[in-house]
Amino acid sequence: MSFLSASRFDRLCLLELIMTGARDTVLRITQREVAQKSGIAQSRVSLFENMASEVRFSGLHQRKQRGGTILEDLTSVLQDGLQFTQSEVALGLRLAEEEILPFNKKDESDLLALMRKVSVDRPSTLQMKVGVDPHARERAWLDLESADGNLLVLSALPLEGDEQRMDQIRGNASRFGARFIHCRGCVEGTTTGNRTPSLGNWLTFLGYSGKCQIGLLDSTPSLELEMKLSSGVILSGQKTHFAHNEKESLPFLSHLEWHDRSSVLWAACVFETTWLSVPEKDRSRERVLPWLRKHIDRAP
Repeated sequence: MSFLSASRFDRLCLLELIMTGARDTVLRITQREVAQKSGIAQSRVSLFENMASEVRFSGLHQRKQRGGTILEDLTSVLQDGLQFTQSEVALGLRLAEEEILPFNKKDESDLLALMRKVSVDRPSTLQMKVGVDPHARERAWLDLESADGNLLVLSALPLEGDEQRMDQIRGNASRFGARFIHCRGCVEGTTTGNRTPSLGNWLTFLGYSGKCQIGLLDSTPSLELEMKLSSGVILSGQKTHFAHNEKESLPFLSHLEWHDRSSVLWAACVFETTWLSVPEKDRSRERVLPWLRKHIDRAP
């Protein structure tokens, strides 16, 4: 699983982030200027930057009363308005298609390269919401998990929560899917007496939902995040990652939260870079699920 095989809703969300990043971060121009460069109405440019929320965004290949198809307009915006290369245009159109198209490892790498090209180097400090209360972090998690979209989690250990939280995640994942990246050694450590009942709930959930994928890292992730392309990103477990230099340090925080597009795209780059770095055998359900059952179900 990758962004290229995500639900259409999530693929449109990613295309929105990429287009906005290209316009705001790389070119630093307005929608009006994109419209002028591409010869497409500004209202259409705005539609393309908000495709996931637009129920009208369908019939890509249907011809308009005047001019070409929606797909042709999108091509003009990507190529002439945002100055995408031919291969980058093809990736953008692939994300917009109503059906998931066949892809290979090179397509995945090329998409990640495009994401990085239009992404910021670090999330916005102006848009950052600081949390110091663990209860506030739990509320933020629940709000994020209730939103539409593919859930992406990078953390040392699996998610913990009661049945209500797992039911909410399960219901959302049945529609949009989910991807989890965890530390192999940290999961193994749960068999030494510190295992919580919620790990069993999480394992049951993974086995229940075929749309969920798991990757295992050999090292502990330097930061932990939970995110959805459509909603935002929550970081925890890292105090100094956003210091501007080595001498700076942030006070202890329960979590950091962003909902602006540039920060969400940055987090998507972090997650996808980590995901693609995991060997295929360590993100195969057929191999990973039996390994998880072996270590989580083992008596302490």
